[in-house]
Amino acid sequence: MKLDEIHEMWAKDSNIDITDLANQSIITSKLHAKYMRIFTEERLLLRKYEQDGKRLKLLKYEFYTMGPSKETQALGWEHPPRGMILKTEVPVYLDGDKEIIANNLKIAMQQEKVDLLESIVRQIGRRGYDARNAIDFLKWSNGG
Repeated sequence: MKLDEIHEMWAKDSNIDITDLANQSIITSKLHAKYMRIFTEERLLLRKYEQDGKRLKLLKYEFYTMGPSKETQALGWEHPPRGMILKTEVPVYLDGDKEIIANNLKIAMQQEKVDLLESIVRQIGRRGYDARNAIDFLKWSNGG
């Protein structure tokens, strides 16, 4: 699921119908179930991306320290033209590696989705208070 899709869904789902406050408590539990499912799926995907990143970093470390192999050549990985890299220089090459950077960006985007969904789930938990405040305001504004 894309970040924009989550924002669009929440823009629709976050509205509280002030003319039907009694029904909002029923809607709240449905919203919680919906967003909790999405949150769980996206968080698990984040964990997968993180583990994939660790594996990629290990493979790249081996690639930079031991040189190219048939497998890494088949993947299109390019060894720096200067040949073997000293182990002390490997972190610099790992930080600048395009596949690792792409994976880190994918993890960062996934983390943004997880953070947004976590925020939405917390907001849904406060939804009952919002409805209660609206009821109290209506009572107060009508003189009661």
